[in-house]
Amino acid sequence: FNEGYGSTAYDSSSNQSNGTVTNATWQSREQCISGKCLYFDGTGDYVDATTADWLSSDSLGTISAWIKTSDVSSYPTIFSSADYASSLYYMVLNLEQTTGVIRFIQRNNDTQDTLSGTTNLADNNWHHVVVQSDGSNYLFYVDGNLESTNLDAGSDSGDWFADTPNRDNFDIGIMKWNSTTSYPFNGHIDEVKVYNYVRTQAQIRRDYNAGASGFGGSEGVGVGIGQRPQQYLSQGLIGY
Repeated sequence: FNEGYGSTAYDSSSNQSNGTVTNATWQSREQCISGKCLYFDGTGDYVDATTADWLSSDSLGTISAWIKTSDVSSYPTIFSSADYASSLYYMVLNLEQTTGVIRFIQRNNDTQDTLSGTTNLADNNWHHVVVQSDGSNYLFYVDGNLESTNLDAGSDSGDWFADTPNRDNFDIGIMKWNSTTSYPFNGHIDEVKVYNYVRTQAQIRRDYNAGASGFGGSEGVGVGIGQRPQQYLSQGLIGY
C-alpha cells in the first residue's frame, strides 16, 4: 500500500499478486503505519485479485496486517480468499460484530471452523493483528502479544490455503463469495503481509515494534529498521 495513488496495489514480493483498488482512498504518510495506506469507508471499498487457488501448496503460514477502526457492525473483513460462486470454500480474517475481537474462519465444503481472540480492537487506534497456522492449530497475536483463542465453531484444525481448494480470489477489506461481496471494512488498513512459514513470537514482536515506532513519522517500518532487519522481515514473504 505504498503507491499512494492509482487503482493498483502492487505486491512487493516475488509473486507479483497485484490487486485492483476499488473505491478505497489513499491516505498520506502521517495517517499510516508505513508510507501510504488505504481507507475503506464500509460501503464497498476493497482491494481484489482474481487468482485461482492462490498459494494452494501452502499448508502453514502467517497473515499479518495493521488495522484501525471503530466500526465492527458488519463483521469487517481484513483479508479473505474464497470461491466467488459458492459459500463452501473460504478463508477470512475479520473482526467479530459485537465484541470487536479478531476472528479467523475457514471452510472446505465441510463444517466451518471459527476461532476468535479476546481483545476488543474497535477503539479507533492502530493494532497489529496476526493469524498463523502450523498445519495443525491456529494462533492469534495482537500488538505483538500471543492472544488467548476461543473455539466458536468446528475445530481448531489449522487448515490453511492448501486445505481450501476452489478459491478464485483474494481480497483486502471485503469478502467475495456466494456471488456477492460481503462484510466490508470501515477504517484504515496497512502493511498486509502473507508468509509461507510460521513466524516466531520474537519475529512478530519485532514487526509490531517496528511499526509502532513509525506512528506519526514520515518513514515508518519500511525504511526505519535498516538493511539487515528488512531482509529478516522479508524472508519467506509471499504476499505484501
